[in-house]
Amino acid sequence: MSDEAHSLRTIDWRSVFPFTQLFRAFRIAIHPAKMVLALVAILLVYGVGRAMDGLWLDRHLAVPGEIAIYERSQNRADFADDVASTRKELDGRRTALARDLSAQAKAYDAARAPLTDDASFGDMKRLVEEQREREVKAARDRYNAASEKNADAVRARDAQIAAAHRSAGETLRLARDVEPRGLCLTFVDYEAKQIDAAASSIVGWDWTSDNGAIASLLRFIFTGPGWALSKHPLFFILFAAVALLVWSVIGGAIARIAAVHVSQDEKISVRQALRFSTNKLMSFFAAPVMPLILIGLIGLILAIVGWLSEFSYLGGLVTIVVGVLFFVLIAVGVLVACALVGWVCGFGLMYPTIAVEGSDAFDAVSRSFSYVFARPWKVFIYTVIALVYGAITYLFLRFMVFLTLTVLHACLTFWTNSTGPDGRTSIANAWTGPRSLFDLAAGPANPHSLTFAESFGSTMLMWWVWIFVALLSAYLLSFFVSVNTIMYYLLRHEVDATDIDDVYLEPGDDEFEDPLPEPATGTVPHTPSANVPASAMTERVVAEQPKESPPTDPTPPPAGS
Repeated sequence: MSDEAHSLRTIDWRSVFPFTQLFRAFRIAIHPAKMVLALVAILLVYGVGRAMDGLWLDRHLAVPGEIAIYERSQNRADFADDVASTRKELDGRRTALARDLSAQAKAYDAARAPLTDDASFGDMKRLVEEQREREVKAARDRYNAASEKNADAVRARDAQIAAAHRSAGETLRLARDVEPRGLCLTFVDYEAKQIDAAASSIVGWDWTSDNGAIASLLRFIFTGPGWALSKHPLFFILFAAVALLVWSVIGGAIARIAAVHVSQDEKISVRQALRFSTNKLMSFFAAPVMPLILIGLIGLILAIVGWLSEFSYLGGLVTIVVGVLFFVLIAVGVLVACALVGWVCGFGLMYPTIAVEGSDAFDAVSRSFSYVFARPWKVFIYTVIALVYGAITYLFLRFMVFLTLTVLHACLTFWTNSTGPDGRTSIANAWTGPRSLFDLAAGPANPHSLTFAESFGSTMLMWWVWIFVALLSAYLLSFFVSVNTIMYYLLRHEVDATDIDDVYLEPGDDEFEDPLPEPATGTVPHTPSANVPASAMTERVVAEQPKESPPTDPTPPPAGS
């Protein structure tokens, strides 16, 4: 038998190396529908958080650097002492500033009532602005009264006006620094800094340093939420409930779009995705909470046992029982540790489970936990690949945003040199442009030096800049859902041997955003049922043709036959 030559024409890399499927996440995550949905979720949650900041009492807000104090504190007493000393220092600086402003106001108006020692930022701002306007008016009066209005006089007037605005801006910055910070603002700023630090460290392959990728991710996952829930539990429980409710609707819709996109390479409409997420609202809401409730109940029982040992007439008995049955407590501790690991590692797989299978919260928790513990090394490898790939794409998009804003600012300010309150109105006063790759939303250098028109224009301009920059956060959310959806398909194929193109479809989900080709003549599409997988729905059945009747002879038979 002669040897036959075989030539290898193509390689299905996705079958040979399944992890390459993860590289589809960027194309899937950047889809406009997912980005817009994620942006809406961010704006809603952040708006609710900032509204809660405004309603919360000042004495329960955060002091500057409070999360850093929490991070370096050894125990609760150290944290409380450090926060109390910081508040005392801020109160002292506020009192000194209020007295200085009152003394300056007395020099202009002897009848002016002094500020109280605990004056608010609004009271200080009004006094500073009044003093600034006096100095500006005095500079202009001196110029108008001068006999010679030459270039030197104009420069002197503008310099005095600029000095008045700079002085007012510095004073108001000092007044702002002594004010307590909103809890939501403090938390969001801290978490955003950890994301940027982690992305930079991953691309630079710095994993183990104090500010490396692992340390930044651990601070993002544990330090920020730990400070929030342990030091301000009421605020952040309410905030987390609102955020989870919003994310259950919008995040569930994003997961649904990603699930169909990954499996069928088609895109369902936003309306269909939102209909799916609202129908599964309780499942999306309960899935991340159920393991935490279990961990919390077990921890509460153990805390009660420890509390009972404080009583003199029960302490000895409780200690004996705990000592004898401590092996049971060890088993309980192992259960809690496994639940915590499963929740952290399987959190991203819960929404894809519901979106792919059309199941409930119990199935989401059980599948995510089982896949994590059945294929831990695959989960680890997929996670590292997703982190590296996500960091590269995130920094690429961040660079594109930086380049866009820089080009816009350079073009808008090409023929203007006005960068301060020198009597001219310029867009350069209202927007200084991005300062660096990680400081994209920089506003005016001195917002208190702007004219009314500049102030209004700057506010509107910065709103659009913030929304444009917020698209980076929207991409991170969309990428997180998309890459975890792909990971879910890969792990399900590994554990359950289920094809990747197998996804739960509801009636009407075959009406994709991109219309499918018309079926061939003589065929009709199979009507999908709610529980039939997509692989069965793609079949086409041939319509049955009517059976032909035997031919008839038009001539009547002869009589008697």
